[in-house]
Amino acid sequence: YYAHHLNPEGIADTMAARREWINEIYQGKVYHQEPMYVYLLAATYRLFGLDPNWIYLWQLLLGACTNVLVFLIVRRYFGSLTGLLAAVVVMISGPIMVFQMTILRTSLTAFLTLLLLFYYQKMLDNQDRKSQLIFGAVAGVSMLTQSYFLLFFMPAMAWYAWQNRRDVKKTAIGLGYIIGALMLIMLPLFIRNVKVGAPMTA
Repeated sequence: YYAHHLNPEGIADTMAARREWINEIYQGKVYHQEPMYVYLLAATYRLFGLDPNWIYLWQLLLGACTNVLVFLIVRRYFGSLTGLLAAVVVMISGPIMVFQMTILRTSLTAFLTLLLLFYYQKMLDNQDRKSQLIFGAVAGVSMLTQSYFLLFFMPAMAWYAWQNRRDVKKTAIGLGYIIGALMLIMLPLFIRNVKVGAPMTA
């Protein structure tokens, strides 16, 4: 984007040098960070051109959805009034507003954190195949955005198994649906890595 729009003298050479340096470190095949956010940026530029305002727009929309999720999650435990107050606090939070207008994956991460928690709660309540598949899919998207979501996913699965420990068959089937949906979402990354000779989970 900057090379296309600003094009100060020498910036192209500088970017090429940095790309070569990064490729030397990662052997040109391993992602520097999880790919989901970068793919979303690329898709936005592809569809709407090299205008970052489109990115800011969908990040603002994610911020609005984040407020809704805060309300729904807090309402479940503390009531509607508390949920509304929590959503308002998030809405007027300065750091959150700054990150929504910055090309960083922070806004997406915040949204996925709450979305993952929301669907985990629904899965524990409903205990049906649909909820399990949705939760697994959201977990897969989250891990493609930032791998540290695994730190939530593993204990969440342990708690799910503990809650259903008296029905081993039901628990095993539920875990199968969840992990199957997660792996299906992450499958394109695994295939890409195998094709280029990178570690499958890199």
